[in-house]
Amino acid sequence: MEVFVCHESPLVRAGLGATLQGHADLSVTVASDTLPAPAELRCDVLVADYATGLRCIEALAPSPELRHGPSPRLLIVTSRDGEWDIRSALTRGVPGYLLLECPAERLLHAVRSLARGGRCYDDAVSARMAESLVHAPLTKRERDVLNLISQGAGNKHIARTLDIQLGTVKTHVKAILAKLDVRTRTQAVVVAEHRGLTGTVCG
Repeated sequence: MEVFVCHESPLVRAGLGATLQGHADLSVTVASDTLPAPAELRCDVLVADYATGLRCIEALAPSPELRHGPSPRLLIVTSRDGEWDIRSALTRGVPGYLLLECPAERLLHAVRSLARGGRCYDDAVSARMAESLVHAPLTKRERDVLNLISQGAGNKHIARTLDIQLGTVKTHVKAILAKLDVRTRTQAVVVAEHRGLTGTVCG
């Protein structure tokens, strides 16, 4: 099984490589840089951080260097456990998602499962997704508004920042409160932080 490790943190990258190396069924290459060239990714499993992994997915799709064979299966290893981050990764077809605190045995199991065509998600990731299924997802614009609400912005400030009408902001706020099943903006911020709905999408 050919495994390529590229993580934004040199220390984590080295640790992942050291954990995976030394197993007879794994041939492990550790990247010297954060984002490798598509030609370097002729492997079975790509182990990467959140942002690098998603960038690789986008880069591999049109890559002529890899058209002769299947693209590697992505295993994201990250500290990002927010609902939005996880949902964004899974909707892009990411078959593996582990949190950094997972045990070494879990990492090895995930790599082998992905190499054989399976999927593997951290228990906390699976629980987060199961929780999210009972809630209607926020749209991208609703999340933009929610992020500004979490920063203490009022409706007029939100309208100016996003260059939308004040009435549109009020409509988005009403939808956010309904989807989060809360009555006030303060409650919306608390629920959003608990579910990991605020913050950046990639990074």
